[in-house]
Amino acid sequence: MKRKGKYQEIANLVVIEDALNYLGRYFNDLDFSKYELDDPFPELGNYGRNGWESATDRIKKLAKMKT
Repeated sequence: MKRKGKYQEIANLVVIEDALNYLGRYFNDLDFSKYELDDPFPELGNYGRNGWESATDRIKKLAKMKT
């Protein structure tokens, strides 16, 4: 199976609520389900500064590049 097809197969197994919950762990357990999925990534200020700083900075940077 090609990589893109395999990725899509795996991505289809993910429940969006679980993915948002997992993402929230990096941001002091922020509830991302309160944001619309198609909206730009929210401005989060200092969320995630407790030990996940480099990971959360990267997530915010990548999200802004996509919008």
